[in-house]
Amino acid sequence: MSPPTAPDHVRSLRERGYTVFERAYDDAEVGRLTETMTRLHALAGRPECYSREPKRLAPEIELCTTGLVFYKFIKRCPEHADLIVRPPIAEAIRGYVGQDVELELTGAVVADAHRPFFAWHTHIGGIDDSKYRHAGLWPRFDEPQRLMTLLYVQDLTGENGPLLVYPRRVQEPTAPPHDLSAVDWPGQIELQVPRGSVVLMDQCTWHAVRPKTSPGLRSFIGCYFRSPKSPPTEWTDESLRGFVGGGDLLQSLLPRQ
Repeated sequence: MSPPTAPDHVRSLRERGYTVFERAYDDAEVGRLTETMTRLHALAGRPECYSREPKRLAPEIELCTTGLVFYKFIKRCPEHADLIVRPPIAEAIRGYVGQDVELELTGAVVADAHRPFFAWHTHIGGIDDSKYRHAGLWPRFDEPQRLMTLLYVQDLTGENGPLLVYPRRVQEPTAPPHDLSAVDWPGQIELQVPRGSVVLMDQCTWHAVRPKTSPGLRSFIGCYFRSPKSPPTEWTDESLRGFVGGGDLLQSLLPRQ
């Protein structure tokens, strides 16, 4: 069977709310990222990677329910800027969001077995998702406005915190279809993917993460890509404007205003 094409990935995003690029990065590239995630964890003092209440450990480093979060990943680790996006992935992103799509945020997340089940949530509004969730606002979108990419540095297995995704089409309602406290939803898809894989997910797609039951770290590089038509967020990554590394492809995706 031939690998999926960009139109295949765009179709999956429109019909299911997500798509997967398996093994988008080779072992050497993933090895570089593994070393970086280990270094960042050590830089933060090797904490248990979970906190019910947000704790600022250092500028742009936070411990929270997501795990150990490092904001502005490109600024912090410019040596990895060339790994942020690959041509086939960029083609799918542009085919889904639009040719004028922009990279909005980059970050790294490190989790471990201390993080419990990560309950069902979306990323409507990107970094502002909690504002919509707490207000009970569930806007509907005629066309895609934002998606996220998740580059997994370790294998996602049954013991390493598989990702649960609830499929939805672009124009379907965005309100929670089931109980947010439920561990499983009928119709969910459990994603177990090899390291170096990238999951693309629409901002409105409901997803959750099973707890990690094995030792070690579970980490990923996350990015938001947005249409210029989407509302501005309360916080933006100003370090992306004027960034000079990463090659022509990344440069073509950086904010232009």
